[in-house]
Amino acid sequence: MIASSFGKMIRESNVDRAKAEDLALATLQMISMNIGMLAHLHAEANGATSTLFAGNFLQRNPFARRTLVRSGTSSSAHCHVL
Repeated sequence: MIASSFGKMIRESNVDRAKAEDLALATLQMISMNIGMLAHLHAEANGATSTLFAGNFLQRNPFARRTLVRSGTSSSAHCHVL
């Protein structure tokens, strides 16, 4: 998913057509996925069955919230956002 967000940028002709909004969304997705995966891995390594995220940023940003939940949830652990 992350590779596809930035993959087309390898062509110079696509760089000129990229909108700032598209790059911002791809960056937000990349950061949210990394945070979710790191939290999930730390929880799993320590035997936790849930990961909890809280904060004003997530309340106001449904895209980041969904991305965190998707990347931080597996069959053995669940991710929750306050």
